[in-house]
Amino acid sequence: MSAPRGSRSNTLIAVPLALSFFAIGVALYGGNRGAQVQGPREIAAVSDDALWLVVDDEVLVLDAAGAVKSRFSTDSFGFANSFSTITRMPEGRVLLSVRGIADWPVVEAATGKVLKRIGPGSEEGKRAIDRTYHLAVAPNGDIAMATSGDHSVLLLDAEGRQKARSPDGLFRFANSVWHSDEGWWVADTNNHKLRLLDAATLAPKAEIALERGLDPAIWTGQARPHPAGSEERFATLARMQDGMIVGRVVDVDRSGKERVHYRLGDGAEPGALMWWRGHLLVVDSRRFSLDAYRPDGSAAGKFGDAEVQAALEDRLAQKGAWKFANQGGIGFALVALVVALWMYRRSRSAAAREAGTVRAEAIAGSPAGERVERLQFSGNAREYFRIWIVNLLFTLLTLGIYSAWAKVRKKRYFYGNTTLQGDSFDYFGSPRAILRGRILALAVFVIYAFTGQLWPASNFLFWALAALFLPWLVVRALRFNANNSAWRGLRFDFGATTKQAAWFYLRMLAGWCFRWVRPCHGSWRGRGPSSCPITLSEPAGWSARFRRGRISAFISGAACCCSRSPFPSASCWASWPARRRRWGNSPGSGFSFPSRCSMPPMRSPTPTSRRARRTWPGTARTARG
Repeated sequence: MSAPRGSRSNTLIAVPLALSFFAIGVALYGGNRGAQVQGPREIAAVSDDALWLVVDDEVLVLDAAGAVKSRFSTDSFGFANSFSTITRMPEGRVLLSVRGIADWPVVEAATGKVLKRIGPGSEEGKRAIDRTYHLAVAPNGDIAMATSGDHSVLLLDAEGRQKARSPDGLFRFANSVWHSDEGWWVADTNNHKLRLLDAATLAPKAEIALERGLDPAIWTGQARPHPAGSEERFATLARMQDGMIVGRVVDVDRSGKERVHYRLGDGAEPGALMWWRGHLLVVDSRRFSLDAYRPDGSAAGKFGDAEVQAALEDRLAQKGAWKFANQGGIGFALVALVVALWMYRRSRSAAAREAGTVRAEAIAGSPAGERVERLQFSGNAREYFRIWIVNLLFTLLTLGIYSAWAKVRKKRYFYGNTTLQGDSFDYFGSPRAILRGRILALAVFVIYAFTGQLWPASNFLFWALAALFLPWLVVRALRFNANNSAWRGLRFDFGATTKQAAWFYLRMLAGWCFRWVRPCHGSWRGRGPSSCPITLSEPAGWSARFRRGRISAFISGAACCCSRSPFPSASCWASWPARRRRWGNSPGSGFSFPSRCSMPPMRSPTPTSRRARRTWPGTARTARG
C-alpha cells in the first residue's frame, strides 16, 4: 500500500528542512571558532634582546633578529584566552593581563616562571578590567592603568593598591599610556589629545592637541614614545577610523602635527606597535602579519624567521576556513529553506486548488444558487508613487511626526481603489490618535533603553510585561482598524476578546499555529439585525500565504466582526490585494451571497468632518444602523 500523498509531501519537505538546520549548526560552530582565531594580538620587549609575540593562545619568544627561541601556551599562566597587555617591569620581570581577569601574574622574563600575582584593589579598578584597558610601569614599580571606557587613569602601587586617580571629566576614552621623565603620557582618544599627568598625583600638567586633517582616521589608538624623543619626532600613533579597526600609523611632533606617515597599505588594521632596534614593528590584524618599517616610513619587509611566518600563515588559513564554513553554512541554509518553502507552497497550492474546485462545484450545485462577488483593485503605481514620495519627504522633514498622516493617506488610497460590487471601501482613522499611540510607544521604548543601561536586569521585566500585554495591544489595534474601516457606509467591528487572543498566542507557542489559525478566525464573529449571512471565501493558496505572513490585513487585519452592522455572521477576515490576480484571477475567491439576499444600498457620500462621521446615517456607530 502506497503512502498518502500528503504524507509523502511532508517527508520530502522534511529533507531540506533538516539540511537547513544542519547547515545553521555548521555556520554557528564555524562563526564561533572563527571568532576565536584572532591571529597576532600583542608584541612587547621583555628584555634588551628578547620579544614576546602573542598569537591567539600561544606566545612566541623571539630573539633580537626575530628568530623563534621557544614557545609556550597562555594556559601555563592560568589564562584560557590570549594576553591583553604585556608590560615590561624593572628587574627582568613582565606583567601580564587578560581582559576580565583581576589577577595579573608577574613573570620572570628569562624563564616564564610566575613570581606572584597582583591586581587592582579598588572597586573602580575591578570594574575597569571588564573593558579594554592599558598598563604601563614606572621604574619605581608604580602601575598606571588607562581605563578607556571609564574615562580615567588609575595609579596603583607595586601590589595593586590604588594611590591616585585622574580628575573627573578630563578624558574621553583614556587609551594608551607610557611613562617618561616628565610623568605619565596618556592618549585621549575622543578629545584628540596627548595629556601629560603628574607621576605621583595624576594631576594634569600639559597637553598636545593632535592634528585633525581630512583623513577619516583621526581617533588615537595605540601610542608609543618615539626613540628619538625630539621636538620633531615625539610619539608614534595609530590613528583609527570610526569603529577603531582600520587605521594608519604616523609620527607626531610636540605641537601635534603629523610628520611621518608609515606605508601600511589600504585597509590595514594596526593592532600593536613598538620600536625595536631602529625599526617600527606593526601587527596587522587583518593580514595576520608582523611588518617592520624604517624611520622614514618605508617598509622594511616582514619581521621574524620562517617559523614566525608559518605560524601566522597557518592562523590566517584557519581563519579563512572557519569563515568559509560560517558563510557557506548560512548560504546553504538559506537555499535549503527556500527549497523547503517552495515545496511547501506547491503542496499547499495544490491542496487549495483542489479545495477551490470542490467549493465551486458545491456552489454551482447548491439549491440556494449562491453567487460570488469578487474584489477589484484599480490603483496604479504612478498614482501611489506621488503619495508615497510626499509621505516620505514630510516624514523625514518632521522627524517622523507626519508618519501618522502618511499612514492615513496610504490607507485611504488603498481602500478607495478597492471595490466590491462597484463601491469602494473607506477609512476614517484619525492621524492624531495614531500619533498619540506612537508617541506613547516611543516613550516606553526610551524608558526601556535607559533602564536597561542602568539596571540590565530590568530588561527581563520589560519583556515579561510586553508578553503579558501583547494580546491586549493586538486586539486594540485590530479593533481600531476595523472600527475605522467601512463599506457602503457600514463600519466594521472586531469582536475578539483579549482572552481569545491570549489563548491564540499560547496555542502558537505550543506549536499548533498552523492547524488552528483558520478555526480561530472562523470563531471571531458578530451579530446584527439582518438574517442574510455573508462570507468571504479564500482564493487558492490563501492559507499558505497567510501562514507565511506575506499578506497584511485589509479590514481589521484578521477578522472584521460586524457586531452592530447588518452583517450577522461575518467571519470576514480579508487581506489587502497587493496584486489584482489575488482577487480577480483566483478561482473560488470573493464574497458569496445566497440568492434570497440583497446587498445593502449605497449610502450618502462619505462625510468629511469628524462630527458628520459620528452621525452619518447607516454607519455602525448610529443607533438606526
